[in-house]
Amino acid sequence: MADINPGEYKSSIGLDKVHIAEVTKDDASGYNSGEPEYFAPVAKASAKTPTASKTQYADDGAYDTVSSESETTLEIEVTGLPLSLIAKTLGKTYNATNGMYIHGSGTAAPDYALSFRSKKSNGKYRYIQYLKGKFSMSDEEFKTLEESPEPITAKMTYTAIQTIYEFSTAGGKKERVKYTKVDEDVAASAALAAGWFTQVNVPATVGP
Repeated sequence: MADINPGEYKSSIGLDKVHIAEVTKDDASGYNSGEPEYFAPVAKASAKTPTASKTQYADDGAYDTVSSESETTLEIEVTGLPLSLIAKTLGKTYNATNGMYIHGSGTAAPDYALSFRSKKSNGKYRYIQYLKGKFSMSDEEFKTLEESPEPITAKMTYTAIQTIYEFSTAGGKKERVKYTKVDEDVAASAALAAGWFTQVNVPATVGP
């Protein structure tokens, strides 16, 4: 086991640089995406992944345990979103001629890769990237102006799933992938961290 940098144990204290990249291909033959682009100033993001486990009994005792993991749901709060970007991520219509957002039947929401970074208490960053998922709009909230203004964030839900394509990962395995992470406190991750937002960093990526 490689030596562990004490910085890897530091707590998360920040969040910024949310980027998205449209997934243009994901099938048995390969995975492709567009170039990452800035999404919005982010205030908060929380991820939840339901899991299930089952214990098998044999010979009058616990014999084995199997577990499974479903999709990951990220609730993302941002300061606000341009109407054109909402339409783009949800598969809705935006009329650039008159600036109107049209929430009609539209088309199916496209798949996006989602990237961001979290600042740690030692000033270094941990980088996170989900390879495939869809956006949906959470409940909207509006409130009258009071003596003490209270900013209301915009909320989007991102549902991440595993890729269809099986990547070659460590040890020669072939795996469908949901997300990747690197930490600046791991010396070998320096090249990836430096170019994290210039491309979607799939398991085969070695640097920017």
